[in-house]
Amino acid sequence: PPFSSAFLPYFTDKPVVGLAHLLAGADMAKKFGLPFDIIESAGLKSYKYFIVLTNQSEAKVLAINNRARVAVIPNGIDKAMLNERFEKDALHLLYIGRIDFEQKGLDLLLKAFKHIEHDITQKLFIAGSGQKEEVDKLKEKIKGLKLEGSVVYLGKVEGLQKMDLYRKSNFIVMPSRFETLPLTLLEAFAFKCPALIFDIEDLKWVPDACAVRVPPFESEQFGKAMVDLLQDRTKLKVMQEQAGLYAQNFNWDNIAEKYKSFLMEI
Repeated sequence: PPFSSAFLPYFTDKPVVGLAHLLAGADMAKKFGLPFDIIESAGLKSYKYFIVLTNQSEAKVLAINNRARVAVIPNGIDKAMLNERFEKDALHLLYIGRIDFEQKGLDLLLKAFKHIEHDITQKLFIAGSGQKEEVDKLKEKIKGLKLEGSVVYLGKVEGLQKMDLYRKSNFIVMPSRFETLPLTLLEAFAFKCPALIFDIEDLKWVPDACAVRVPPFESEQFGKAMVDLLQDRTKLKVMQEQAGLYAQNFNWDNIAEKYKSFLMEI
């Protein structure tokens, strides 16, 4: 990003497969006032083969390049995560991902949490890294909203620390304005963390059994949904178990076979 394409087919006579993980041309054009959407469209037309993560991304590609051959192959999860057996020890809420206000909706999340900070006892942990100006903006927003006591920024997390965060999360919050198939969401499901999301087209693939959807970008309703889910322990428990079951569909071994099959056909 923000170009979404390197126009590689113009530089080789060998087959090139475009891995279209995020088609953000229109959003980048809106953000920067530059014609990234036109560049993206031209780039997509130069490819013959694509691997995309979701059916929604497939539709976007084919709308621009109806001659393309597209395989829908999702991301996968490490087997070690899928094979974990543990008792859910839920202590906090979790945002995990890139620190990016425009795409990831962190402004909406903090606004939502401000509405409910006195209605719940759980803290909100924010984990991830990003450009310095985005991280500084996050810290300033937390301070400006006087949320230092209830919102904790952890920075980048990896390995055992990340796994422990998932284990101790009631659910994850993903207030994104646009997405595809974020790996953090699949990892969260593997650790029995359902998701609270905005009802955007990009996340229609997420089963209702694993997620609570809120009308797009309604911060106050997003906050209320956090409280409602925390208070309905029966519903939360069922969703946690369903998330764990759904994650089993994303074993990397199976995903690798799909890649191999598509590439061998080409």
